Amino acid sequence: MGCYGDGGAIFTDNDELADKLRSIRVHGKGSDKYDNVRVGQNCRLDTIQAAILIEKLKIYQNELDARQRVADAYMAEIEKLNQTLGEELIVSPKVLEGYKSAWAQYTIRVDERSSLMASLKEKGIPSVVYYRTPSHLLGACAHLGLGESSFPNAEEASKKVMSLPFHPYLEIRYVHGIVSKAKEILQDRTASRS
Repeated sequence: MGCYGDGGAIFTDNDELADKLRSIRVHGKGSDKYDNVRVGQNCRLDTIQAAILIEKLKIYQNELDARQRVADAYMAEIEKLNQTLGEELIVSPKVLEGYKSAWAQYTIRVDERSSLMASLKEKGIPSVVYYRTPSHLLGACAHLGLGESSFPNAEEASKKVMSLPFHPYLEIRYVHGIVSKAKEILQDRTASRS
């Protein structure tokens, strides 16, 4: 659950995890704030962000439900697109049975990411890649000595994932329109390959 700027909230019913999270939010503090027992951050919430979160908590479940409706609409439309085209050209995210997602983004996987993103942009539909580089290839992890091919699934995904417009107030008709435009683009590409 995000705020207006920097800030957010994490919920857990696990006491051990809660203690670790409290430590991480204050530079990894241990028994006192000058006893850093782990790598942490300065994640203390300021008053303005807290005030925004208090109001957002009042609509939290409604927002989760709205996000699920948008995600469900994307999944249904993408399933229809794949059935129409006769192959799975867009892979939707999967949530394991018994789990729920808060749907921060709606990230799909496609083989022709760059061309699909460019074509969507031409049609006025934004898309973004949030995770271009897998964690093990970031400079912060260089000391681990993990190079390319250490995590091939993550590396492949980083080249194929993209996120479509997504927020809890996105009207379902826009989801239909976005996937419809993607279908036109993919149909053209499929036809030109034949």
